[in-house]
Formats: sequence, structure tokens, C-alpha cells
Amino acid sequence: PVVGLFVLALVVVLWVASSVCLQFVLVTDYNKPVAVSVYSTSLAAVLLLRGIPDDEVEKLPAWGPVLLLGVLWLMAQLLFNLSLLATSVTTNTAISGCGSCIFTCVLSSVVLGTPMNARVAACVTLAVMGVLCCTRFTPQATLAQGQLGVSETAGGHAMAWASALCYSCFTCASKKLLKSSVEVPHIFGRIGIICAFVGTPLVLLADLTSVEKFELPRSMPAYLLVTANALFGSMLSNLLLTMCVMMVGPLVATLGLTTTIPLSLWVESVLLHAHSFQWGYVGGAVLVTAGVALLGWETTEDQKSDGDLAEGEEISSILESRSGPRPRKLGSANDSEAGGDDL
Repeated sequence: PVVGLFVLALVVVLWVASSVCLQFVLVTDYNKPVAVSVYSTSLAAVLLLRGIPDDEVEKLPAWGPVLLLGVLWLMAQLLFNLSLLATSVTTNTAISGCGSCIFTCVLSSVVLGTPMNARVAACVTLAVMGVLCCTRFTPQATLAQGQLGVSETAGGHAMAWASALCYSCFTCASKKLLKSSVEVPHIFGRIGIICAFVGTPLVLLADLTSVEKFELPRSMPAYLLVTANALFGSMLSNLLLTMCVMMVGPLVATLGLTTTIPLSLWVESVLLHAHSFQWGYVGGAVLVTAGVALLGWETTEDQKSDGDLAEGEEISSILESRSGPRPRKLGSANDSEAGGDDL
């Protein structure tokens, strides 16, 4: 458990540091969100260098489902990077956490058949109220010319919601398509190849239409930051999160990930002095954190109850198969109808 908690803390720090560094690069040095998204997601192809056991090869899905996962992953990253140009990291984190929970609950119910109840709806409502408070009391950029702070817009919020929707679709599709945790790194490597093939024409199209003129980073620090974000903030953090869930369970992992919201707020307001936050915003962040944490608790308890019930039924069937059918009581209705010879 101690190692699992350490890994969880590392994932939280990586996620927040990645968002802050990426926003810094996009705002100050390399305002090319399309190129950055394609480059970052394509680097996951290096995971194909890792071998996979022979008994797991037959469990790998075909390239068709992987194409769907790759497109969803690329769109989620692209929309997230675009939203960083018009939202603070804290607001983006709050919307992403809340939106992912809402969309994942709905999609899980529709696609995976996961039951929903009133307690889940209450948790989602609490998180939504928190996001509404955050968007109502928008933080203000405190640095001159917005070198680290950005002015928030409704378009930035919309792209953050859209990114959360794509990520939720990716999560539910992965749950339905992937059969083993051993294949996750290999699948992410395939997704990297898909992102490269799909993303390259996207970069060329953006250049031809003058939406985003293609050019390489003008400084080596910008290139290193983008590469480090791809390798550590995206690829490594997702692999570590998978390990963390296996070590400490989904409940502790979900509760731990909610600390990205207060950590982002502290980094932007205290450490970097990039934004100033009103108390209404802080209250909204608390509501989002509580809603997401309670939702993680509720869904995990439901899964645990279902697992215990299924395990109990399986044990009962095994015992019955070993001991034979239970003896009937004498004098029952069936016995009286059967006649004295049967008795």
C-alpha cells in the first residue's frame, strides 16, 4: 500500500506539472496546439518496443477497434490542449474531473450496462454545482501580458467539456474492447501509430488553411518541454495510474486523483502567482472534489457488492455440486402427492 500511495502521489504531481508546463509552452513560446497534440500522442509508439507474452497475443483486438481508440485519444488531447489557451489549469482540472465522471457514468450505463442509482445522481449533481461555481467566479490573470495566466472564455470551457467527453468515450471503449491489463502498453503503442497516421494529415490541413502554420519550436527548451510532457505527463502517468489501481484499488485511486484540483489551485495562486481566485471559486472547487470523491466511493462500493454477490453465488453452486441436492423435508406438499412408496 505504501508503494501504491507513492505511485498515486507521483501521478497527481505529473498531471498538474504537465498541464502547467504545457500551458506555459503554448502561451509563451510555441502556440501550436495541433502540432503539439499529434507529436505528444504519436510518441506512445515507443511502447511497441516492449514485448508481450505469447499467450496474450491472441487477446489483442484488431486494428479496427484500435483505430477508434486512437481517434478518441487524439481528439481528447487536442481539445484539452486547445482549452489550455482559454482556461486556467485549475478550471480545466475541475471541468475535466467533473465532466469525465458525468459522461463516464452515462456511457457506462448505456454501453456497459452499469446500473445507476439516486446516490450516483446526487454525487454528479454536487460536482456539477461546483463546476458552475468555478465558471461563475472565473479566476483573473495576474501577470502582465498573460505570460503565465490566461483569460478564461466560454469557448475554453466548452473545449474542456468536449475533451472530457472524448476521454470518457475512450475509457468506456477501452473497457469494452480490452480483455487484459497486460496488453495495455501494447495497445497504447498501437494508438501512437494511429495518432501519427491520422494526425499528420490534420497538421497539413491546418497549415494549408492557415488555421495553424506548421513550424518547429523556436527554442530547445520548448522542444524539450513538449517531449517531456508527452513521455512523462501523458504516457508514463497513464501507465503508473494503471499500476496504482492494481496496487491500492480504484477507490483510493479515485479519491487520490481529486487532489489534482486543490494542488492546481495552490500552484497557480501561491507558487506561480498566475491567477487570483475568489472564495466562490474555492468553494466550487471543494464541491467538485467532494462530488468526484463520493462518486468514486459509491461506484466502487457497488462494484464490490456485485462482486461479493457473484462470489457468494459461485460458492453456493460449488458446494451444492459437491454435496448433491438438499434433502427434502418429510410431509411437504410434493411428498404427499408422491405417494407412500416414495416416502
